[in-house]
This record gives sequence, structure tokens and C-alpha cells, in this order.
Amino acid sequence: MSHKYGYRDFPRSIPAEEFDKLIAGVKDDEAKDMLLRWFQRDDNSDPPVYVLQPISSQLPDTKSEVAELRADAWKYWMTQNSRMHSALAESASETLEPSRHNAYLQSVSEAEVGKVAEGLTNISKDRLVWFHRVITDIDQVDVDKERDILRRYKDTTSDPLKDEESQKLLHSLEENTLKQSIASSNIYQYEVQWQPKEGINPDTNSDHRKYLTKLCQDAEQRLVSLCEKAFNHRQKNATRDPLFQETLQHINFCRTKCQSFYGRAGSLKLIEDYLKGSSTAPFIIHGPSGCGKTSLVAMAARKAYEIIGKTGITVLRFIGTTPDSTTLTSLLISVIGQVLKAGNFSSNKTINLSSFNAKQLALQLLVVLNRVAKVTPVVILLDSLDQFDPSHDARHLTWLPTKLPANVKVIVSTLPDAQYEAFPYLQVKFKDVPENFLEVPELDDNDITGILDQWLAAAGRKLTQAQRFSVLDAFHKCPLPLFLRLSFDEACKWKSYTRPEMAVLQATIRDCINRLLSEMEKSHGQVFVSRALGYLTASESGLSEAELEDILSCDDRVLGDVYRFWTPPVRRLPPLLLVRMKRDLGDYVVNRGADGKQVFFWYHRQFIEASRARYCSDEDTVREYHDGLAHFFAGTWGDGNPKPFLDNQGREQKADRLVASQPLVLGEEFNIRKLGNQALHRNRSLNLILLKSECLLNLDFLQAKIKSLGVRSVLDDFREARLVFPNDLALEGVGEALQLSQNALAYDARLLPSQLLGRIRAGRIRNLPEVSVLLAQCENTAQLCLVPDRPLLEPTGGILVHSIAEHSDSISAMVVNREATIAVTCEDLGIIKTYDVQAGKVLKTISGIGKGADRLRLANGDSTIIANPTGKLVAYDIMTGAKKWNLDLPKNVSQFVVGGPNFSTVLVIRSRTLTFVNAETGDQIGENSELPDTIPKGIKFNATMPDVGNEKYMVTVESDQKGVFVFDAVDHKLSHYKRALKSYKDEKNEKVDGTVEGLAISHDGNTLYMANYMDNDLHLVDTATLDIIKSYPGCKADYSDKFHLSNDGCYIYFSNSNFVRVWELSTGKKATILNEPNVLNIEDVYTADMNIFVTSNSDRTLKIWDLSRADNPTIEFKDLSKDHRSSQKQLSLQDLMALDSPRYFLTVRTQGEEQILAIFDTSTLKYICQGRWNFKKNSDNKMSYIRYAGDWKISFEMNRRCRVLDLRTMKVTSVVQGQAPQYSSECFVVNNGKELATLSRGRMNVKLVDKSSGKIVSILKGGQKNRIDTLVTNKTGTKLVADCEGPLLVFDIINRCLEVEITPGMVNQKDDLYLSDAAISPDGVYLFFTAEYNIPKEKLEKGVKNKSVTSIFVFSISEKKLVHVLCDVEDFNKLSLVTTDQTVCVDGLELLDETRIVSTHDDFIVRVWDFLNGSLLQRLKGHISYVRASVCPGSSLLVTNGNWDEEYTIRLWNIPTWECVALYRYESDITEIQFMGPKSTSLIGRVKSNIQPITFKLKGEGLKEVVANPVQESSLPSVFELKGNVPIDISHPSDDTIDDDNPDSDPEEVDEDDDDDDEIEDTEEEISDDEAWLKEKD
Repeated sequence: MSHKYGYRDFPRSIPAEEFDKLIAGVKDDEAKDMLLRWFQRDDNSDPPVYVLQPISSQLPDTKSEVAELRADAWKYWMTQNSRMHSALAESASETLEPSRHNAYLQSVSEAEVGKVAEGLTNISKDRLVWFHRVITDIDQVDVDKERDILRRYKDTTSDPLKDEESQKLLHSLEENTLKQSIASSNIYQYEVQWQPKEGINPDTNSDHRKYLTKLCQDAEQRLVSLCEKAFNHRQKNATRDPLFQETLQHINFCRTKCQSFYGRAGSLKLIEDYLKGSSTAPFIIHGPSGCGKTSLVAMAARKAYEIIGKTGITVLRFIGTTPDSTTLTSLLISVIGQVLKAGNFSSNKTINLSSFNAKQLALQLLVVLNRVAKVTPVVILLDSLDQFDPSHDARHLTWLPTKLPANVKVIVSTLPDAQYEAFPYLQVKFKDVPENFLEVPELDDNDITGILDQWLAAAGRKLTQAQRFSVLDAFHKCPLPLFLRLSFDEACKWKSYTRPEMAVLQATIRDCINRLLSEMEKSHGQVFVSRALGYLTASESGLSEAELEDILSCDDRVLGDVYRFWTPPVRRLPPLLLVRMKRDLGDYVVNRGADGKQVFFWYHRQFIEASRARYCSDEDTVREYHDGLAHFFAGTWGDGNPKPFLDNQGREQKADRLVASQPLVLGEEFNIRKLGNQALHRNRSLNLILLKSECLLNLDFLQAKIKSLGVRSVLDDFREARLVFPNDLALEGVGEALQLSQNALAYDARLLPSQLLGRIRAGRIRNLPEVSVLLAQCENTAQLCLVPDRPLLEPTGGILVHSIAEHSDSISAMVVNREATIAVTCEDLGIIKTYDVQAGKVLKTISGIGKGADRLRLANGDSTIIANPTGKLVAYDIMTGAKKWNLDLPKNVSQFVVGGPNFSTVLVIRSRTLTFVNAETGDQIGENSELPDTIPKGIKFNATMPDVGNEKYMVTVESDQKGVFVFDAVDHKLSHYKRALKSYKDEKNEKVDGTVEGLAISHDGNTLYMANYMDNDLHLVDTATLDIIKSYPGCKADYSDKFHLSNDGCYIYFSNSNFVRVWELSTGKKATILNEPNVLNIEDVYTADMNIFVTSNSDRTLKIWDLSRADNPTIEFKDLSKDHRSSQKQLSLQDLMALDSPRYFLTVRTQGEEQILAIFDTSTLKYICQGRWNFKKNSDNKMSYIRYAGDWKISFEMNRRCRVLDLRTMKVTSVVQGQAPQYSSECFVVNNGKELATLSRGRMNVKLVDKSSGKIVSILKGGQKNRIDTLVTNKTGTKLVADCEGPLLVFDIINRCLEVEITPGMVNQKDDLYLSDAAISPDGVYLFFTAEYNIPKEKLEKGVKNKSVTSIFVFSISEKKLVHVLCDVEDFNKLSLVTTDQTVCVDGLELLDETRIVSTHDDFIVRVWDFLNGSLLQRLKGHISYVRASVCPGSSLLVTNGNWDEEYTIRLWNIPTWECVALYRYESDITEIQFMGPKSTSLIGRVKSNIQPITFKLKGEGLKEVVANPVQESSLPSVFELKGNVPIDISHPSDDTIDDDNPDSDPEEVDEDDDDDDEIEDTEEEISDDEAWLKEKD
């Protein structure tokens, strides 16, 4: 503030009593006439007021588009305004009290300062700052000469007396208000001199420039200081607790709703009865939008507080009104937190609820309620379940307890419409308590009148009798509270003088909303309002005020309208415009959460629909909205990038709009608003080029979105884009690659580059320019990546269309509806998922069905899902996921079959009891019946046995799979039973049991199709007699199981591990389909048309195949021989060994009658030499126990003789003296590579052999009783340890002696010690082995049961004692409290170096230990299956490999930092992954079904940071001279004479033959075959 007091004006609304006094005191009659003409009395105000009429009502030219008319009108108004102001001010000074007199004198500036000062009465003066500029010579400026420039700095009007009065008022404001309200340290004064004809101009006056610089510096410094002080104060203030703030927002919202509530006595009585009653189910309030549910819930909260009092806990959430009440997980976290805090419950260890998933939070809520409710009553109220974000299946309500703990009540509300999901689930879930459902009734006449009177009183308004009648009459026509609210808001604008024809209400809610919006457009400008609300509505989830302000600041249509008459210095929307519009919208917009940020959006759905119809009906306009939104979230005009526009004269200009930039990452968090909205709006604005370049074909964007929002969100983007741009090949190809990669990307988003590179191989897609750019981004990514030497992933464009990865555990069952449009899967953890087969996406997730379900069936015309979790049978609606019924079953002794007309009946077999159940309701049909007495009591049924049903029959087999039972599905009874398939002798004259594994039934029910998994012959069986009609020979290598009949009845098909077998029923010919080499085991398969197939696979995926995309789409049926093998699986490597140089590796394989030892050159990725040995079908002639012996030699055993072979010549160089034992004939390199250690003939001793000559140089004896099973040596071979079914024997190789015998008692063990996982430290000081460890009780947390854990025992050989047990007790305690499925038991161990050891565990975590002090150094997390670790001594990287079907992932860990620096997900079984050498950047491993090793190159910008001075294998010297195929020469000159002086006196090991049980079993089977009950029974 400086020398200008500011604009002075009179109030626009004046109390009637005061106005009458003023009029009486006005001396100027003409001014009095003006006042009486411009002001009208409004008796609808309570108390009455005089209201200034709109200027345009008397001077319409003020809104004229003609500049001259508009200027004249405004000039006339200003003259009248000035005269009326002078008259009122003069009269006020004589007729009013001084406190009121000032209202007619003060400027707008003083009024604003006064309000601020008044608001800070109880706050430190330190929070007000005054920057006071003093122009020392401004009073000497010639007003007449410099009026135009002077008026910017000082009050300069045509009335000198008024100007003088303004200066006096300014002086009073400074002395009596500002200096009294502001601390002197916060008053900054700057003295400058006037620049003639320019005033203050920093461009021409250096003093002015200095002053402005100082002003800016002072302002920034002081304001930053004040902000920091305020932030620190708020952080220390308890009210800044996020939970407190969340609770407070809902309480304030509740208070607002309660203030305007009236009536509903009947509904409140029902709620009160529930709160006081004994019901253990939630209370459900439902009704259409606008019926008053939210207000009723608010009053219910007040009622609950009255009933349970201050000692009880009332938790209230209006869902969707805050960010933390929008998603299920955030709401549950805040509700649990409030219950615990309000109940003063705390634990020794704070539970980090943010790490819990939705299911865990639901369980935690129940645990907390059970605990707290024992001490105090709890009431939870959740309004608008339909407003939940659909993530985590929040509206499916599996998280809502079916039975509440005693002392707990829950009240919820929702819309009844099925499209919002919640209500249908509530209806099914709580169908047994209809009394707990309250449909909000229409308001009665008394309530309507009472509500209107209460609202009018609160608003300080009245209505004339006619106006009141109009409001009540309108409401009777549309009896919804929302309509009354809208009508009331409109009526509040009516004045007592409003003409009757203007005081008209609309007939519907939509009309009311349109009227409100129309008034908004008149008040704030049609262009501004329509565009602002258009953007808001098009955003779908809302915008923050800052976002909408930025978007409108880039909309030149809006700015062109706002700045029609002048050009602003900054081309940006004035912020007050948006603030005023939002204020006038009132409660019809509400703050809510979106993408973790607070935004505002329409509160009622009717407003959304009305706004769409009003502002978003024109396609071109909507496209403009989406384009503006897309540009904002893309940050197009951020970072100072000026946006072009045309000024008022039509000239092209550019201006910085000062809008926010939009990086992918903000600080340490992803920019979720950008990632969630940019692609959506680019797509809807039809901007294909930017959609692809910025979003869907942009690696950084894709990776960031997958990391933050999940792969499903990206797939949804592609799905919507493909609907808009169906012919775009780039979107098709990349979208399909992502579909196929979703299992990998759900695992880790960093796999995106390798997945895209590995799948997009077809030239028609790969060569598209935009796809080439994307793939180049993948190849040049900053992160390290592994690149295989050949394709390992299923490519796009093949028959595999979708690979959907949604399960966290193995898929235990699958079923598909008849049309194959909907697939259903379940997992053992109790989750069912439904899928849209065509779109390849999940439709519903049904949680909490119970563990152990391994069978799914569809019933009631495929509308009902039936599953069998342990101990029960459950049914769900396939479309909504709502639970229909539940039936308890005995564990492991029950079976169920679905059949009957429309598959409407379920047969449940409990032991011997037969129950028929209505599949729709779960009600029993008729009485139970029992199996006939002729059936032995021991016969059992269980759900793992095959079953089938149709309209006429239900068929199943008993647990021995011999007896086939046929039930009448219409009359609901057992029809007949019999053994259909007999036992038989195979070609080896061995008996094969005639069990039934494959079972299907014809559509007419007359024929059963059966098969035994041993011979796989297909038998066509008469259903009525169970006699075989016809048989077709099968293939022995098949596995007949889970038979399915095609819809046309012509084919039987079933999954067969790596492919699908199809039988042509008319000919008995067979076909092989889906025989893809890179696809993991197929567990089950369905099809509707023999073209589109749906499979569940062992990698937890649901895959969808389209045979029409194959090169040859025709299914070819052939006569296949009994010995035919259909699998594409090729020969595999049996072993892969590192040699002395990282350039070479040895592979071992068997091919036909040959064993092949092949030398693989890693520099050329080719075999350079292949040694071949023909063993001529004699297994005794095969090389076994092949081990690398150093110096380019291997050791092996053949015909009980151990030999050493030189790989460079493929000739045996020595034969070990004496016979090898019958078992365990491995040779170990010891004594620094000079000797071999192997077992003596009888496995009682250890032989030390000279590697060069084969001569025994020493016999090491331990004196033990049992034979030795396993040997372990250290790296240098100075120590050797043997296990022998009891103690462990430690031998000193150098000194040729037994150093120590480690008995079980020495390591606190009762059982024998073994070396299944063991190692010795390089210096021979420590032995590491696994054994069971009983954790001491003092280390166990409360509630954790003591049990043994397989752990690493560290034994000091030199000290002869156990020094450490490596066990992660901390994680054991954590896991034991939440699950029994996983433990920290050790699976394997690898020595890392001289002080550290790496272990893998059952919980899939890799742990790194310091074995010298026994401490845990690191937990390496990320794997989700069994893990193998590979250590390459001297390498800076550790390799781990998750090699179960559900993972198949390689991870590389940087040992100095233990960061996972690279990973690769593959689809073939790869084992023995290892680095080629300590300085290598390449890995090598074995691939199942491939005779060529797989290699990977580690690439990326940061490679040198993790591998210093890498060595390329091609730079290493060549060693092998042999090339091509070379016969292996196993002969040796001393082969026959070397045993003449054999010192091995250990007696030969003699087999102890077991009794021949086979004959007994055959006899028992023959007896079983003859049992009378298996003969046909009707």
C-alpha cells in the first residue's frame, strides 16, 4: 500500500430500516429520486433490505457490443453512482452511528484490510506484513499535466474535495489500523522519487530498479520465512495428523447435512431400533439419487452418538468426498486407524497398514473390531458405497463383514441401480435379514413444509404466499429432496417484488439444474462457465482448482471472451473467476480424491448427466475439451513454452501461460495425474500421432504407468485406443505384445524393454516408423537389460492372442461358458476371477470364497458359478459376482456334479449320502438318499475324480476310479453303476488298472467317452448299460484327463501338458494343436467353435488362442501310432560345465544310442567339437557321474570303472584303480588339482587317486558303521567331508587323516546329519550344512509356536565346534503370525567369498550372511518361486533364477550395493544360469528341449559401473584344435592291468532285496476285479 486509498462505493444491499433513515437525510432531491429508482425493497429478506438493481436493468447498453454505446452507458452510470454515493455518505454522517457511517465512506481496499485485521485478532501480529512505498515528491506532481499517469498511484478524480477526503481516510487507515495491527518489524518502507510522465519505471530509472529489486527480495525472504514458520507450527500441531484431518472433514460434512435436515421420523426410528437391537448384520439404506440418503446417514451418525455416548466410537465416512475415502484400501486404513486411536488401543509394534492389500485390511478390520468392541461399542457409517473407486473390487463388498462382532453396528447407503454394483451384492449377501434394508421413502407433506421453513429460517429468507405455494406445488410433482434443494436455492433468489411470471420453478431435477447452469452463465459469462464446466465434466473424475485454472488459461476462446475489451500484461485466467464460480455452485460440487490428489467434481449424478447433455453433446466441442485436457497433462505449454494466439486485432502472438509442467516423476513419486489422464484424453481428442508418440508408443511413459498404476491400466489404454483407431497396425502390434507380456510386467515393469524386443519380431509391425522408434528406445534404455541370443518369448502375430496374468497363485480350476465368451478361474487362496474372452480382460474378482477350491462348474444356463473350497460348496452370480448360496460339506469325502434341465441341479455326494440341490437357490430338492447296501462301506467319493453332467444324466466315478455311477438328473436318483473299463496286460505283460481319468458325455446323454491315462484308448460307452460300444487306440505318451466335448458333438479334446489332443469321434483319428515350444504346461482347455481356445497354464495365466491366425488354420486329423509323441519338445542338454577358460563350456547330451560331449565356444555361439560315444543300447556302457576334473579333463564312470578323459583329444588318459561302487561313483578334484577323491568299492572309505596315473595313493578311513553317501570338498581340495547316515566325517587331504567326526550331538541334533546342501570355506576352516534348528523360546514372539526350521549350521573344523546357526528369526516370527504356507527354511546355499554365504529359502527370499559373525547382511526380495543362486568367484554380480513355472526369471544383483540391476523373464525352462567368467558380461545356461546352450548379453549405459574392465570371451586364446564330430576313445593301455596291486580292500556292497510286492498287488487287484458290487446294478 502506498498513496492510493482506492475505489469507494456504497453497499449493494442496505437494511430497510437504515435505508429509510438515509433517504430521510438526503438533501439532494434528484439524488433521492435516483436512490429510490435504483433501490427496491425486498421483504423476502429477514429482516427486509433495499437492494440495488442490476445496472443493465436500467442501462442495457452497458452490455452492448458497440463500444461507443457501451462507453456512454458506463459514463452515465458512473455519474449517477458518484452522486448517489455522495448523498448516502453525507446522510450517513448525520443519521447513522459512527460504526455504520464508515461503511458508506471506506474504500474497497480498507474494507479488505479491515476484514483481514479483524480475522487475525487472536493471532500474532507477526503474520501481517506491510510493504509501504513512499514517493517523496508525489504531492508536488502537477495533476493537470500528469493526471493519466498519476491516477495509477494516487486518488485523482474530478472532485478535489473527494480526493482530499480519500487521503485523510488513507492516513487514518495507516495510523489507526495498519500500524496498530502489524508488528513494526513487518513494516517495510521504501522511499523513491517520482519520474516525470512515467511515475515508477525500472527500465529508465536505476533507483526505481533498485527499489523493486529490494522489494522483491524482502517480500520473498519474509514470506518464505512466514511460510516455514507456519508449516513448522502445523507439523507440531496435533490437528495436522492426517487421520485427525480426515475424520474432521467428514464430521464437518455431517454437521452441514444435519443442519438442513428435517423430518424422516419413521426412518430415524428404524435406525434407532437397529442401533439398540441385537442384529449382527449391517443396516442398508438405499434409494435413488437425490432421495436424501446422505442426510439420513448424517442424522444416523448423530443418533448413534446420542445412543452410545462419548465412551463409544462413531466412525463416519462419506465415500468419495475426500481422497482417503475414495479407494477401498485408503478408507479401510483410516477406519481401522480411527477405531484403534479412539479406543486407546496400541501395540508394542505399530502395524504398517499401508503395506497391507485389500484382503489383509478387511481381515485386520475384523480383528480390530473384535478386540475394541469387547471394551466399548463401535458404530461405523459409510455413505455412498456406489461412489467407491472400482479398484480392489470395492463395490463387490467382500471386505464388509457378513456377521459383525457383538457391540458393533455398521450402517451403509448406496444407490439401488445394478450398474453401480454395490446393491445387488448387498441383496445377496444379506438376503436373510430383509428387515435391515431401508428404502428411503418419499417425504410427506408435513416434512416438506417443515424442511422448507427450516431452510428459509437458516437462510434468512421468506417467501410470499404465492411463491411458497409454487415451491410446495412443484415439490409434490417431484418428491425428491434434491429437487426441493434446487427449487429452494432458486426461490431464495426471488425478491418480494419479483414478478409472478419470473418466479417460476422447473418441473424436474434436470430442468432445475439447467436453470441453475443458465444463471451461472449469465452471472459469470456463458463462454467461461460452459468451457470450465465442460472441461470438468469431460475429465470424468474431477480436476483440482489449479488444474482447471491452468487448462482455462490455455483456452484462447475463454481468454478471448474474458479479455474482450483489454489486453492483460499476463495472458492467464484471473483466478478469482474460478473461485467465484465454484463458490456459487456451492454444495453441488464436492472435493474428492482422484489419483491420490484432491480434486473437485459434481456431487450428484444428476449434475454429471445434465452437464454432459448441456456441455458435452457436440462431438467437436468434446474433442476440444479432451484436447485441452491432453495438452495440460502432457505439459505442452509448461516450462515457459509460449502458446500462440490471435489478439483482439487478429494479429498472431505468443504468450507464456505460466502453467504447471508435467514430468513423469514429481520428486520421488510418479505423476499419477499425468499417467492416469494423458493417454485417455489424447485418445478421446482423436490425436493419434501424439497418442502414440507421447503415450502408448513411448517407453518412458509406458514403464512409468506400469510401475505406478499396473499393467492393466496400460492394457485398458490400448483397448480404448483400438476401439477408436481399429486399423492402426502399430497399436495392434504393441498392444498385443503387452497382452502377451502382462504376466511378466505384473511381476516387474523393468521387464518392458526386453519383453517388447522379444515379442515384436514380425516385420510388418517392427518396421513401422513409430514402432521402430519405440524399439530403439528399448535397446538404448538407461537401465541394464539382458539380451538373449535367440527368441525366448511367444511373438505377436501368432495364434496366441492374450496371456492374462491376474492370479497370485496357481490356477486350480477353470471353466468357460458354452459360447466361450466368459471364462472363470480360481486359485487355491480363495479367489475366483471372470474374464471377457474376446477383450482378454478381467471382468470380476470374487475374493474370500475359501481356500482349497479345485473344481469349478457352471449352472443355470451358465449364469451361476459353483466352486468347492475346503469344507463347502459355494455359488456366485457370473455377471455380478454376488454370492448366491453356501453349502457345508465334509472334508475330502465329497463330490458334486452339475446337470439336469438347463443345468439347474447339483448332486452332492457326502460319503454315502446323496443330496440334490437347486443350483439357483441352494435349497435341497426332496429328501436325502443313501447308496445301496450292495456297495461296500469303504467306497468313497472326492472332488478330484472325473465327473460330467447333461440335461438327462449326472455321471461320476468313485475314488478308486473303477466304478462308474450314473444318476438320473430329472428324477434325482441313482440310476445304475458298473465298472466300465477292465484291467488288462500291456505289451510287457504288466497289468494296467482299468481306471477312468478322461470322462465326457454326448449332448443327448446316450454316450459316455472314457479313457485310461495309461493306454489312452478312447472308449465310447453306452450310458444306459455302461458297455463299451467302440474303442479307438490312443497314444501311450498322452495323458487323458479333463475331457471336453465340442459344442457340435464331433470332437473330444483335452489338455496334454504341452499341447492339446483332439479326437475326431467319427473316425478315431487324432490331431495335435497348441503345440507351442515356448508355452508352459496347459492345465485345462475349452473352446466353443474349435477355433478360439481358452487355456489355463502352469504359469498362472489364462491364455486365449486363435487358430485362424496360424499359417495352416486347418486342424489336421491323422492315424497316430501307439508310440507317437506329439510334443515339439526336442532333445535337451543333460549337463553344462564351465571349463578353465570362460570362452568354452562343456555340454552333455544323449541322442539316440550316442552320448555326446560337445565343446561350446561362447565367442561364436557354436559347437566347435563334439565327442561321440555309441553305447549301443547298453546302459552299462554309458558314461555317468561326469564331472569336470580341471586341466581340460573330465572324470566319469562306466561299467563300474572311473576314467579321466582329455577333452582336447577326446581320449581317456587314465583309469582309476579298482572298481567303483554300485552307487555314487563321482570323482572330486582334491589336493590342488593333482588328485581325485572317490568312494571305495563298498562305500566305507574314500580313495585318493593320482589324476595322471589313476593309481590309488591313499585310503581314508573314518571307522564309521554306515556306508558313505555324499562327498563335499572345498575349492582347493584340502578338506573333504562325507556323510554316512549319522555323523559327518571331515578328512584332511593333505595329511591323509580323519580330522574330526561331527556327531549329531555336537551340533544339538538328534537325527542323522546329511550333506544335501553343504559347502566348505576356501581355507578349509568352516563347514556349512543344513539341518533342523529349534529356535530358542526367548527369540520367539508371543503367539508364535516353536517348530524346527531348516537352517545353515556353521561348524568350525579347526575348533571342532558349532559356531553359528544362520536362521532369519525375525522373518520367521513375522511369517508365523500371518501364514503357515511359507517358512524361512533353507533350500540351497552358495559360498560368495571368504566371509559371506548366500542362501535361498522357502519364502523365495535370497539372504546374504556374514558367516564369521553369524549376522544377516541382506534380504534380496523379488522372486515369487523356488530360487537358485549362482556365484561366479570374483564377479561383482550374483545371479539368481526363479525357475518354477509361475516365475521363470533371472535377476542380477550388484554385490557392492545389493541392488537388482537387471532381470529377464522367459517362457522356457532355463536352468544352470551362470556368468561365463568373473569379468564377463555374458551369461550361459541350459534350455529345456534344446541342445544349444542359451546365452545372454548384459547391456546398458551403466554396464561399466557394475562390471569393471569387462573381458570379452572372443579375446581369450583358442585351446581346441579338434573340430567337428570326433569319436570318443575310452580305451587305455593299462585298462586290464591296473588292478594288480589294488589297495582297496573294502568289501563289495551287496543289495538287500525287498520283498516282491508286485505279485501281491496283482493278486489284490484281481480280487478287486471280481467284486460283485462292480457288476452292473440298476
